[in-house]
Amino acid sequence: MKRILFTKEFPVDELKTALGDGFHVESHDFIRTEENDWAEIEQHIDTTSSNFIVSSVRSARLIKDLPCSSQFYIVGEKSKEILEKAGYHVAHCALYAVELVDFIKNNFKEKAVFNFLCSQIRRDTIPESLKALGHEVNEIVAYHTTYKNIEIEDDFDTYVFYSPSGVNSFVEQYGIAEKGRIFAIGKTTADAVEESMGRKAEFPDRPDNNSLIQFIKTRLNAEK
Repeated sequence: MKRILFTKEFPVDELKTALGDGFHVESHDFIRTEENDWAEIEQHIDTTSSNFIVSSVRSARLIKDLPCSSQFYIVGEKSKEILEKAGYHVAHCALYAVELVDFIKNNFKEKAVFNFLCSQIRRDTIPESLKALGHEVNEIVAYHTTYKNIEIEDDFDTYVFYSPSGVNSFVEQYGIAEKGRIFAIGKTTADAVEESMGRKAEFPDRPDNNSLIQFIKTRLNAEK
């Protein structure tokens, strides 16, 4: 029976149902997040700008009481759904940070200021790329990410990662045997796997959990 480790916590019964028979599944959160109070976040917003960048669901869920004129440039369809449900205008939604940078590059020909809500641990793609284009990025720490120590007793056949932080937390504690198969939610996380482990991770066309589960199921069942 194939043993699969998910490095983000989900109800195991739901994972087993989605994957089908023939898999032993374990699921653990390898990171912990603590959200800042909105009142604290709000103090750091540059009110001269109506441009906001959101690259995570955690940041999207925190946002409230912003002017209706606010323009959101975001990464991830789930974040788009959350913000639109809250009544905000999403000017552009990209699947990946690099795609969002390309959009801003092509649509902001003059210097602009962006409020970027993020964790204290974040990739450099958005802020460094926009600064290189001459834009100003006001980084606001909306939540804090810390690594969690997780005890796992045995090796797994397959490992599933959901974020660069999750990858780094895992690598601090464990390694993956050469025969171990690695899946990632998307390209950004797959890049983190390659950077930290020197390994290639497989990932679906769309970076969402349903697509990932079906992708894993298809790939692993093809081996049976």
